[in-house]
Amino acid sequence: MIEAPLAFVTLVQLMPRGDGAVEFDAAQEFALLSNLGMGWAMLCLVLTLPFVRTRTLRPWWYALPLAMLLALAARLLFFPPYGS
Repeated sequence: MIEAPLAFVTLVQLMPRGDGAVEFDAAQEFALLSNLGMGWAMLCLVLTLPFVRTRTLRPWWYALPLAMLLALAARLLFFPPYGS
């Protein structure tokens, strides 16, 4: 359940953006959302650790927050929401 908001933030960040002046005004909030999502993904990774160590979850559960963390980082660093 803790990864559901992270999945939503990741999907919102991966949606294509249009060009125009209105999009530039929203760029800061999209960057903030991406940064918060990356922090949430790191929290999910940390919270997954004890459950994997006690063998309640299998190690592949690390793949979900790690994939979303990489997607958010790639979107923020390589494909910013503004046109610069």
